Amino acid sequence: MSGAIFDIKRDNELIKTGTHFWCQACVVARPVKELSPDPRCCKSCYAFLKAEASLITSTKRPGWIPKKQSPVSGGVDSTLPPVKSRPDASQGHPKIKRLPRKRILEMANAGISPRIIAGRLKAEYRIKVSGKDISHYLKEQGK
Repeated sequence: MSGAIFDIKRDNELIKTGTHFWCQACVVARPVKELSPDPRCCKSCYAFLKAEASLITSTKRPGWIPKKQSPVSGGVDSTLPPVKSRPDASQGHPKIKRLPRKRILEMANAGISPRIIAGRLKAEYRIKVSGKDISHYLKEQGK
């Protein structure tokens, strides 16, 4: 193998062995022990991106901001049936969405409003749902 910094063949071989992962920020294979809470990057890139993200003053959260893995495996509690959201006027039937129910109930029990819960679901799980849908779900749950 060559001593070049960027060598995709070498990196692919290391990743195949399971000792390395692909860091999307470094754009090279890094040892697994350097994996950050965000599986897209290594610990040093994670720290750098997190520091950069703290400088952002806008309300929109860019996709490159480091994120931790969701507390619910796969981001959605798949053991429960999907929740029906409000009817889509153009289709005439309700949309079905899979939502992390445990997380919604945790936030509701902590006194967080349905609108804020919807925003957090978008930020944490990239699930677009309205505050009204969350409110309807919580009413169904007796909250």
